[in-house]
Amino acid sequence: MQFKLIDEEALNNIERTLTELQKFLQQSSQNQQNKNAPEKIWEYYTLDEALQLLGIKKKTWYKNYRNTTPKVIPFSKYGDKVWIKKSDLENFLKSRRIQ
Repeated sequence: MQFKLIDEEALNNIERTLTELQKFLQQSSQNQQNKNAPEKIWEYYTLDEALQLLGIKKKTWYKNYRNTTPKVIPFSKYGDKVWIKKSDLENFLKSRRIQ
């Protein structure tokens, strides 16, 4: 094995380049993870939150919104939990706007 001496400036350049490369790889990894990430849970309202915003009771939800075809307000269901996407609720309210 052979060793070669390099001056301090060359060593600093190598360290700086490696640091920049490491930052670049971390940013690329984070960007890729963000692209593959599912929609965040906070982009949804629970049924209770949505009903509170709409000012209606669960009985009204089931009668006038949930059991209609097509769905007036799209929703997702997992087990017994109902989730309403914030943008869907916003679009519903915009469609009912009176000018």
